[in-house]
Amino acid sequence: MKTLLFLFCLVIYLAFAISAANKQPISLQMDCSKQSSTVACSFVFTNNGKEDLYLLKRDTPIEGLFSPFIDVSLHGSEPIPYQGIIAYRLPPTKDDFVLLKVGESVSATVAITNVFNIDTDGLYNIRYSKPLEYLTVDDMILESVDELKELTVHESVYVSLEDTQLLVKPKEPEEPKLGHTVHIQDCATANFVVETNEHIADTMNVHKRLCSKIDVAKSKVRNGGAYSIWFGAYSPDRATKVTETLDRIKTGLTDHTITYEDAYDSWPCATYKAVTWTFRSYPVKPYTTVYLCRNYYRNPTYCYYSTYTKERFIMNVWAQALGYTDYAADYYSSCRKLAQNDPDTAVTNSYNYGFFYCYAIR
Repeated sequence: MKTLLFLFCLVIYLAFAISAANKQPISLQMDCSKQSSTVACSFVFTNNGKEDLYLLKRDTPIEGLFSPFIDVSLHGSEPIPYQGIIAYRLPPTKDDFVLLKVGESVSATVAITNVFNIDTDGLYNIRYSKPLEYLTVDDMILESVDELKELTVHESVYVSLEDTQLLVKPKEPEEPKLGHTVHIQDCATANFVVETNEHIADTMNVHKRLCSKIDVAKSKVRNGGAYSIWFGAYSPDRATKVTETLDRIKTGLTDHTITYEDAYDSWPCATYKAVTWTFRSYPVKPYTTVYLCRNYYRNPTYCYYSTYTKERFIMNVWAQALGYTDYAADYYSSCRKLAQNDPDTAVTNSYNYGFFYCYAIR
């Protein structure tokens, strides 16, 4: 009798879940399976609404494994760290969207073992972790990218994996090239693999400022002011996380040779409108090379509030590569909303650190 009651409740729950999913303008279906030496996941995005929509391809499998949009975890364990490219990018334009007409779908398949090290046999949960972002046709006509709408999806699958030692593992990042090296006061040595002396000077000055100003920013970790704007409601625990992150960044800059390399022809620069990019490496250790795109040099050098500047770009990258922060929001309005609505996530979001630093040192 109890079994029948349980099955009845399960059917009712699934019916409501399916009904709720269908009410959302865009739905997601996903499936994962082991294929030879990889684990491949397929994703299908469908427009269930009453009007055509533009789905942002960024932070989705539609553009490939360019960011961590899923969580992968062995049952009962913490999520496996993402080991792939992290990049700061220009705001999206129309070609960063795919048009989804009413009732139409778009699909993509990716090999998640290229960026997640799955090395233990067992039952894995693979959960879609990023909200989908989209625009209406009217918004797109008006080029109102600031009107991006967010849609949280609750989709996950379980897959049982054996012989995981035979699976493909994430590639190790390349060793940094040797260029023009300079020892900088308050920092360790900086290595510049860049094209012109002007480029060296710009980034060297940014690097020097970071080494000397991070402690200034750390002194502003207190209730009110820049902290409240970019990290939200104050609490001692969250403030400690911010301080520890800033300490890790400073330690990384002072204990390691840091490399800045021009990488105009790299695929993140050439194809994905990156400004700067690097790798997220694991076990937790700093990856000490930042790759610079042409877009990086088209911006002013020093922080000025929320303006796009080289200094903020570099701070964003080091917050991830040296501070081990994550990525939940990137641009001014989304980072402000994150601080107001979800301070626990704001203190783990790399881009909030870039904004906070620039506000705190002024």
